[in-house]
Amino acid sequence: DGLPDEVEERLGTDPRRPEVLEQVATFPATVKERPELDIVRVDFGNVGRDRWLWAVHTAKPYTFENAGLILYLDLDADPKTGRRDMGCEVTVGHSLGRPTANGFEPDGSPRAVPAPRVALVGGVLYLCHDATIRQEGGRTRLRFSILSETREPHRTVDGTGWVTALGPANSNRKPPVTLDELVANEGFERTEGLDLIWQLQADPANLVFSSVEAEREGMDYYDAEYRWPAVRGAGGSLTVTVPRAGRFYPAVVVYDTAGREAYELRIDGKVAGRFVAAEDDRRQRIYFLSRPVEFKGGEKLTLRTGGGGAHITEDLFLLAKKPPVRGRAFEIRHVQAEYVNRAGEGAIRLTWITTWPAQCTVTCGGQKLTEEKPVANHRVYIPAPATGATWRYRIEAPRPDGKQVSQTGTVALAPPKPFAGTAKHERIPLKVENPYPFPLDGFLVTSGVPFAKGELGDPDHVRLLDGAGREVPLQPVVAGRWGDGSIKWLRLSFSATVDAGKTATHTLEYGTQVSRAPARTPLACVWKGDTLQVETGPLRVEFERTRSGFPIAVWYDHNADGTFTSDESLTGDLPISARLHDTKAVSYTTLHAPRRIEIEESGPVRAVVKVTGSYQSGEGKPWFAYTTRFVFHAGSAMVRVHHTWGADDPGEEFVEFERIGLEFPLAAREEWSWRIGLGHGQEREGRDALSLRQLRDDSYTLEPAAPAGVKTERADGWIDLSNGRWGVTAAVRDFWQLYPKGIGVDAEGLKIDLCPDFPEGTYDGCSKLDEIKLYFALMRGKYRVRRGVQKQHDLLLAFHPGQADGDAARHVSQAFQEPLIAVCTPERYCDTLVFGEILPATAGRSPEYEKVCEGVYENYLRHRDATRGYGLLNFGDQFGERKVNWSNGEYDHHHAFLLQFIRTGDRRWYFLGDRAARHAIDVDTCHHGPRAGGVWIHAMGHTGGYFREQYEGSGIPGGGFTPSHTWTEGFCDWYFLSGDPTAAENAALVADYYGGAYLNNYDYSNCRDNGWHLLLTLATYRLTNDPYYLNAARIIVERTLERQTPGGGWHRQMVPGHCYCMPRHRGEANFMMGVLANGLAEYYRETSDQRVAQALLGGAKQVVAELWVEDANGFRYTSCPKMKGYIANNDMTAGMLFYAYRLGGDRQYADIAMRAMKAAFDGGIRSISHLRWTPRLIYHMDRVARGE
Repeated sequence: DGLPDEVEERLGTDPRRPEVLEQVATFPATVKERPELDIVRVDFGNVGRDRWLWAVHTAKPYTFENAGLILYLDLDADPKTGRRDMGCEVTVGHSLGRPTANGFEPDGSPRAVPAPRVALVGGVLYLCHDATIRQEGGRTRLRFSILSETREPHRTVDGTGWVTALGPANSNRKPPVTLDELVANEGFERTEGLDLIWQLQADPANLVFSSVEAEREGMDYYDAEYRWPAVRGAGGSLTVTVPRAGRFYPAVVVYDTAGREAYELRIDGKVAGRFVAAEDDRRQRIYFLSRPVEFKGGEKLTLRTGGGGAHITEDLFLLAKKPPVRGRAFEIRHVQAEYVNRAGEGAIRLTWITTWPAQCTVTCGGQKLTEEKPVANHRVYIPAPATGATWRYRIEAPRPDGKQVSQTGTVALAPPKPFAGTAKHERIPLKVENPYPFPLDGFLVTSGVPFAKGELGDPDHVRLLDGAGREVPLQPVVAGRWGDGSIKWLRLSFSATVDAGKTATHTLEYGTQVSRAPARTPLACVWKGDTLQVETGPLRVEFERTRSGFPIAVWYDHNADGTFTSDESLTGDLPISARLHDTKAVSYTTLHAPRRIEIEESGPVRAVVKVTGSYQSGEGKPWFAYTTRFVFHAGSAMVRVHHTWGADDPGEEFVEFERIGLEFPLAAREEWSWRIGLGHGQEREGRDALSLRQLRDDSYTLEPAAPAGVKTERADGWIDLSNGRWGVTAAVRDFWQLYPKGIGVDAEGLKIDLCPDFPEGTYDGCSKLDEIKLYFALMRGKYRVRRGVQKQHDLLLAFHPGQADGDAARHVSQAFQEPLIAVCTPERYCDTLVFGEILPATAGRSPEYEKVCEGVYENYLRHRDATRGYGLLNFGDQFGERKVNWSNGEYDHHHAFLLQFIRTGDRRWYFLGDRAARHAIDVDTCHHGPRAGGVWIHAMGHTGGYFREQYEGSGIPGGGFTPSHTWTEGFCDWYFLSGDPTAAENAALVADYYGGAYLNNYDYSNCRDNGWHLLLTLATYRLTNDPYYLNAARIIVERTLERQTPGGGWHRQMVPGHCYCMPRHRGEANFMMGVLANGLAEYYRETSDQRVAQALLGGAKQVVAELWVEDANGFRYTSCPKMKGYIANNDMTAGMLFYAYRLGGDRQYADIAMRAMKAAFDGGIRSISHLRWTPRLIYHMDRVARGE
């Protein structure tokens, strides 16, 4: 049949039988540019039961160079089944000579199909595949279509269109067994371990052949961030020549990825053995012949790959000795069972690691549960009463071979014993600064206060004194504990009165000798059946489980007689609600039973009611999730409302809507007047209908029209309504900064438009750059957001007696924008080590650095204004990464801002951190769907997906998730400092996403992948003390240590951008080494694992040897010797050297790090991203300067 036997074996045809192919279609030659891709004839035949061979002829001899081909096959000759709009059940073909295949169920859903075997002989392309094709009248009936393409650029060169054909019938002849059908190793054994691979490579008795330098057919250089030079490719081969005589065991190193990857070894054309890599665990293994071979020298070793899988292949060996055989470890490790409080209920939390992904079954206390899916990092909760009894548990983990691994233990059903604490009677000064030119009386303050490990065990042993030494009602809540059970953070809530422009000093006393007087306040939360009633003194608010996600009734005691009468009802028969309009004029509201109403916090000072549910249509159809927190304050008529909508539609990737707003009905038959803030100190009042719409950051519209001379630029975001007996001020935080926004009054009441409706064309005429930067989610008259995005808005409702008071309304709204906070001294924040080792600015030993920080602050604000960094989805982030990406907080802007806040006690940094955290929580994090917990990398439009192409060669249109662009430290900081529960929830959501199935068969590409993964995981561990996260870090560290290069550090192939040489140099980028150094240092801080200490020393050795450039006082960007030294990443890279000096005492590391940081301070640090590293570095610098 003209096919060489070797080709027939590769295709899976029988070399002993001539293959009979029938011509099933011919086509005229029409392509002039690439005639070698112009299809002119197709032949087809049967070569065994359900095995088919195609021959595709082209106008000139076919080539794999810059070519691809897809053969669409309608196996049942029914265009109504299979892939939608195509009617095919299978596609087979190739891309640059590599086999490709896709399969489809009758309903069009995808299914896995075997890859074809591909060969090119005499300019004819042969495709052989296995499939069941319709038989009719002793013939094969089928429909097919062929597409011939170029890859770069990707475009169609020729296409046949659909052809219906009859061809040779199926036969009953058993087809030859192909390499892909191999089920067991033939003549090969295997062993594993990177340490063993290094040893074999270094042994001079062995012969080592680089796969990259071998003679290759159908296998390409693996130009990726892979640990060692390698090639990849299915249906290909490698050939090397034995250089000398000897007795050797032929072997090859294979990276076992997803799918069955079959290999065959031939010696001078004769099959010596076969093996299959099918563990699919992303580990390197050595496959070697069981018996040695006597070589004379000059023999050809050919390694052939099967048609499926990646076949990432490293070195080939001729081993002088048979290597030790090692197998996979199947072990259960780090089991920890604890009794915990989970959502108010007692439970056993059981955590453990399996060294392979396993779907475990746990038996405990008569309960039995099986995990939903196989994972390597495990956590289960088992409901259990706090009886003090001891329960026995058993973990059973199924191995891939069907065997079981198990472990048993016991756990006591009792919470941890109380921690006494070492402090007896200590004091912490707390400053409450009022930056406003008006006094604030009885203003609610909620702030976090840190404690050193072991100091305090019980929140009952604290009390608060005002400036006159009088005890103040206080509500302390434990926000975090140290690993020993002592309190790490207390969240304090109290009322503060501060004169205009002044700072009030309070004193927090704590210790075993301190007790707090009982607080008597009017604040109460009481359930009465399905009704929750909250009273603050002047306010009564009712929630109803069966009716609404917002209060159904509000009373205001405007005459202050201590009772609530019917004429003091503010809502009448209509409750407050939120309303969402889709693009089809369907309205969804919160006027339905919510999923849950709960008292999240309740005490003498404040109460928090949390409501979760879904907006619903009149027919009860849910669309968009919501969470609303209502914060009440003892003795106050103010309510803070934090409303979050979330795009949770499980259908399309993007959802569109017209409006989201809050509606506050006003009691009928009342005469209402309003007063509204217009910005620049301007106000307007009236009694008629009102509409203010802030549709851009620098302009709003007003109806009735603003009087002449009024600047309609940035509205204040507050309105006051009054009927003469009582009134309410409603304020929206960051009103113009989060445009579009709206405020309106009509006959139905007050409307706060969080996302106001706007006509088509409002933004559509903008430039392409402004669309990318500002208006990407606002085009064509509707909002368009990616699934998983949410947005929280903060509102204030301040009720008052009498007529509207412009000054009072303006003052309360202004103070709400950046509220009062309680601030510790920088020494307190730093000395307690809750943030690690940080040098406070008030130490006075870092004046050069403080100038750098002030410059960064000014640059940040200047950049925000210059780029107009405002908008619903934008405010709190920074524009301009790769020219047109939003940075999505790279690297953890909120963490950087808040570290500078605790170093200085300066409110400016606190509120920058506030806005950055809010944006990162809402927009950059995916909250719904299968990717919930993923964080989008910097992209055009934050999440990506709004655009298909780059802008003038820049930007990332698509977006995506990776731990190398994910951080949680800032979320944890913000939670501890502010008490914002969404920050803690978000940190856990993100760490769970990357701590579960993501860690199955864990590996990484470059050192920022594992570095950032460690940082985000350990931050959440410190937030929660949940061993699940420490176990996640253990998995990452074990692979990181395993992948060290002998002699120190971590090396992988570098890619364009890091190295343009061929072959690529191996090494790492300077900043990636810095990220990993920080991650490992944080792990060492938790575990004191000496292996990690040694790894840091090895990393420092690599940094100095490969990256440090003496003359530049800086580091090369990467280990490529053609890279020049520069100072922009000095801070990130110097961290590795400071840690090494601390651990090993080598002064060289300290000297280089100090030089690098001086150069950085002199001109290399200008952006906020650097300030997430430098606070820890100046601590190291201070130690070195003082000779420590």
